[in-house]
Amino acid sequence: MKKLSLIFAAIFMVAGIFLVGDMVAARITSSVPVANENVIPDSEIPVSQAPEPVEHTPIPEDTTITIIAAGDIMFHYPQVISAKTEDGSYDFSSPFEFIKGYVQSADLAIANLETVIAGDGEAPKGYPRFRSPNEVLDGIKEAGFDVLVTANNHSADRGKAGIIKTIEEIEKRQLEYVGTSKEEKRDFIIKEIKGVKIGLLSYTFGLNGLESLLTQEELQRMVNLTDKEKISISIDEARSNGAELIVIYLHWGNEYHRQSSVEQRELAAFLAENGADIILGSHPHVVQELDVITSDQKEVPVIYSMGNLLSNQRYETMGVSYTEDGLMISLIIVKDGYTGELTIESVTPIPTWVNRWSAGNGRFNYRIIPVNDVLSGDLKLEISPESLLRIQKSLNDTMDTLDGLD
Repeated sequence: MKKLSLIFAAIFMVAGIFLVGDMVAARITSSVPVANENVIPDSEIPVSQAPEPVEHTPIPEDTTITIIAAGDIMFHYPQVISAKTEDGSYDFSSPFEFIKGYVQSADLAIANLETVIAGDGEAPKGYPRFRSPNEVLDGIKEAGFDVLVTANNHSADRGKAGIIKTIEEIEKRQLEYVGTSKEEKRDFIIKEIKGVKIGLLSYTFGLNGLESLLTQEELQRMVNLTDKEKISISIDEARSNGAELIVIYLHWGNEYHRQSSVEQRELAAFLAENGADIILGSHPHVVQELDVITSDQKEVPVIYSMGNLLSNQRYETMGVSYTEDGLMISLIIVKDGYTGELTIESVTPIPTWVNRWSAGNGRFNYRIIPVNDVLSGDLKLEISPESLLRIQKSLNDTMDTLDGLD
């Protein structure tokens, strides 16, 4: 074993000598070009091609949509008189002055139009059978609303002509509507926002006994009346037409009751079970509680009543201050960029209060006040101490109601 090692050492030594000699010879003769078959001249080297650019798959971004929903917009006769200008037309823009920021910043803004529009030559009227100047729609559009709910207990205040006129004036202003129909029945509409299709449905419990102003065919075709089985079918049809989110406005419940009825809760549970994603209520003219129904492994927010966004109903006219209170609901919807799944990220109540004060000559000024903005000082207004106390009371009453009046 030792001898073998010595032989290998000798071989390596001899090889090393020859290697060194070759290296020295190469150094000495480096100035003389030597042909080498392993060396390829530059002229024969193929031009290398540029590497293919690597395409990076873009990371899908989530889509975020903001919806603002509001309750009843009403125009009692004192409001109409107060909006009349010197030239005989009407200006209804000022009542929405302080909520425009919220409404206009939303991707989709919806409210209940609780009136019909007067026809040519018809004088405006207030309660009990509303007939409002068409300029009310100008004020609503300027405020930033996109869709008006037209199914409510005042939809037939002027019969068939009123339904048609209201729709025509809405369409003239390039606003959308849902709840009534001019010709072919519209059970739902689909609004596409940032590539997301939102299905909107609207229904009313009745028409204040004015159903007889329409034929049975007109009644079934022109007004979306509450029928839970038919609503379920319409939800399915909206889904089959691409709706990814189903929002339902319901005109329901008992007027001036601050808690939802058994019938409201039962209908909400049924609709949550049958495809509704968000349920928004109107008609009681006061705020009712906010609830979340867990159904089919999803959570469905229900606002049983958003109260009055704008009206002349108040303590001075009703003996009840709760009719001065309202809610705008801010809904944040997120669509996952990878999965396409929609999530209701947040449901945020924005309490409002209608401020009314004398403008002289039997007229009033009206403003919808976002109460938190005033009380926090973010919105600085000249408001009397008495009004500030009423705003604080409004906020307390609204928050107590949302919590279930516990």
